Amino acid sequence: MASSSIMRTVRPSSITTSHSKTLIKHSIITPPHLLQAFFTTSLRALRRSGFDNTAHQTGLAKSFSTTSSHTPSPQSMPSPSDAITPKPHFTSHLEVEQKFLPTLALKQLLSLPGSETLPPIPQRIRDLCSGGVANSQRRLTFELLSDRIIFDRYYDTKDLSLMKNGIYVRHRSHIAKAGVDGSETYKGSMEAKVLLRGTHEDSVCVELEGWEAIEMMLEERKLLHCTEGKAGWGQIAPICTDRSEWRVTEQRDPQMEMPTLGEATQRVIQSHWRKLEATGRENRDAGPKPKLDLGQSAITIVLDRVSGPGGQDFLHEIGKVEMMTDFHGGETAGKHEELRRAAAEAMQERLAEFMRRHPALFNTGEGVKGKLKAHLESKDRKKSTQGAVSYESLEKVDVSHTLW
Repeated sequence: MASSSIMRTVRPSSITTSHSKTLIKHSIITPPHLLQAFFTTSLRALRRSGFDNTAHQTGLAKSFSTTSSHTPSPQSMPSPSDAITPKPHFTSHLEVEQKFLPTLALKQLLSLPGSETLPPIPQRIRDLCSGGVANSQRRLTFELLSDRIIFDRYYDTKDLSLMKNGIYVRHRSHIAKAGVDGSETYKGSMEAKVLLRGTHEDSVCVELEGWEAIEMMLEERKLLHCTEGKAGWGQIAPICTDRSEWRVTEQRDPQMEMPTLGEATQRVIQSHWRKLEATGRENRDAGPKPKLDLGQSAITIVLDRVSGPGGQDFLHEIGKVEMMTDFHGGETAGKHEELRRAAAEAMQERLAEFMRRHPALFNTGEGVKGKLKAHLESKDRKKSTQGAVSYESLEKVDVSHTLW
């Protein structure tokens, strides 16, 4: 029993000399008083061989100066800190979008209800010309992803404190129309979109889901007080949206050797990461190579017909081209932010290039406005008595500090 007690105090894995196996082997059969003498001799041999770990030697001496009834203290046991601590991993869900007014050509290409009564698309648009830009939509194919009704309730203070900081909090639920995915489903959750860069019509956002995640984000930004009743927190906009979503596939032109949107974006991110690695920023630790989930980075066209509850208050039609992906990269929050910013810029530029290649489909001129802006402007016009707010204050949003 005595030898068993002593064995529990030894950390043989920390001894790097040939003595370690001998210590383990003999400690089971050797009386404690002989072990004390043996360890004294062993320590002298270690010193002669150049072993100079004072703290380790002291620990060994203390371990074997005990009596047979000694119970090892917690301090003598291996510490959890001895284990390898995994490096943090940062992931963001990025959404890049560009709003537009749906054109006659796009509606007919998608065969939307009612489009059969529209004038025919000019033949010059239907035909594919070699190198033609205006006619290049023939290289696009569309796949209907979902067709649903969305119910949004947006929340903020009366003076729109969160929106002024580029934060949009809402409760969203939706009902999928029967026949699209074979079922009618209902979902309800709290969501937040945080504007990283761009404007309300041309934006890059990080999406959060669940009130716990939203609370943490607001607390970090010192805006959690806005959700209190005394701050005037409440519902500012109930909106109903009839939405259809389409996945767009763009055929490559072999002569142009044009990379896909995801591939082109990934090249920019990898290039930026290599610059961080080369400059030796933050102790020359650029972390693992960042990556996008390219399988999620397809282009999606979303068409919305928006109204107030029950089709009242206002009617608004808007479309958006968007790209969503999960971005992984950076071993610190600061490095993740920098790489994520580069990813957002690259995604935004690639999306703009896609729309420039198909100008007949997307009208990005005057009159383009998001559904929340249209709703608030409608409230201003009607001078609603339900706590009307002015959208003019949103035009002054400064999102430079939201790049976190």
